[in-house]
Amino acid sequence: MNQCPICENQHLQVRQLHCCECGVDFEGTLETPPLKRLGIQDSLLAEQLILHGGNLKSLADEIGITYPTLRKRLDCLIGSLTALRVADEQKIEKILGDMESRKLSSHEGTRRIKELKNGA
Repeated sequence: MNQCPICENQHLQVRQLHCCECGVDFEGTLETPPLKRLGIQDSLLAEQLILHGGNLKSLADEIGITYPTLRKRLDCLIGSLTALRVADEQKIEKILGDMESRKLSSHEGTRRIKELKNGA
């Protein structure tokens, strides 16, 4: 789930993770990778595209739309992912600035940057 069911805000934040195997809980503001932050329609399109091996003609045929329509949807998906990556880079720049001004410890800053680059 990446959209609030109450207000429909698409900026839900992961605050806790739990390992079902060992029972460990991780709490705090946790970053998720860009693909997990996509909207529902973009996520479904990305999944379908992967399952079709990147074959746009095959995908367009299966979902019953024209190739140009699929291409437009794919361009929107690319735009969404690009915007998420740009936002992550801006967050990294802010973290680096906070580390430089000592508002944030190097340990915490490094952890946050790794989280942004690798996902939670």
